Amino acid sequence: MATVGKPCKVWSAARHVRKSMIARDLQDLLKRGKAKLSFSDTEEVKIVLEDDGTEVDEDDYFQLLPSNTIFILLGKNEHWKPASASSKVNNQSLDEVDFKHSTEVDGNSVDSRLVDVTTRIRNDVATLITLSNLELQLVSECDTTTLANLVENTEEFAGSLQNACQRYLDDRESATNAVELLKLYHCARKGQGQRKGHGECKGHGDSMQS
Repeated sequence: MATVGKPCKVWSAARHVRKSMIARDLQDLLKRGKAKLSFSDTEEVKIVLEDDGTEVDEDDYFQLLPSNTIFILLGKNEHWKPASASSKVNNQSLDEVDFKHSTEVDGNSVDSRLVDVTTRIRNDVATLITLSNLELQLVSECDTTTLANLVENTEEFAGSLQNACQRYLDDRESATNAVELLKLYHCARKGQGQRKGHGECKGHGDSMQS
């Protein structure tokens, strides 16, 4: 089974073009980043961190960086420059819109939210109980083979993971329905109490008048 790697982002030097991707290692980042930013295979490209321009030229360092790190790929005559305040705002907006759609995993388009969720699960399976209903649904409805690749485990494990997610969803739905029923019961009892109290007050007033 192929190793998935981690989600990251590659931007052009001017920060106008930004792509999301999955990279297994630094060489994979370079190769895929070149293709996404329209560099030729033979073109010399330098990888730097977007926030401070630090060059990333060792795979060991790349592996230590967190998921969704932003890299800038610089061509031969390009240089890193700090982003202006307006550029940071614009780029953040573009990043949020683009990355939430899909990420390429071994040639297949996968919802980037699913990649983020499975990365968390891969690091700690106990994360499962903290997932939102939407995240649980993403996992439970994912193709089992794709999910196995994302969590870097067997299809049997992926299937068990999907069953667990579905059970959590069902349990939460049952709990929600139970709470709604309790609310209705409470409102009904409260209404009956108010009507009964009003009747008692009215009867007491009538007896006083008589």
